[in-house]
Amino acid sequence: RAVGCDTQRIALMSLFESLDGKHWRLKTNWGSATVPIDKWYGVHIDGAGRVWKIDLRGNGLKGKLPPALSLLTSLQHLDLYNNLVSGAIPAEYKALVALKDLYLGGNPSMVVDRAALHAMLPNCRLRL
Repeated sequence: RAVGCDTQRIALMSLFESLDGKHWRLKTNWGSATVPIDKWYGVHIDGAGRVWKIDLRGNGLKGKLPPALSLLTSLQHLDLYNNLVSGAIPAEYKALVALKDLYLGGNPSMVVDRAALHAMLPNCRLRL
């Protein structure tokens, strides 16, 4: 069994539910209780079974980022470019200490304070 599998499913499902997953362009296997999360569209895991990358760019996401995504503490790359993600980045994301790349450009309703975001995620390359 993969490390933190249940926690990772909870975090991923919070993303799906918060960003209107039922209407995503591609959502293969999302929400399946029997399919491993590395078979969910856009989700990539490392050798230890931890989610290290989520790539859902241009996929019809709509809504606010869920705080529970901060449970993915091995996440290094989050690409939500060119969707309809709105609101601010949750303060809980400061727990994403492994995050190296954050792509949020092309989301016209995002509220981003670059200085605050850089302070929260100092080792992360921001693409807004």
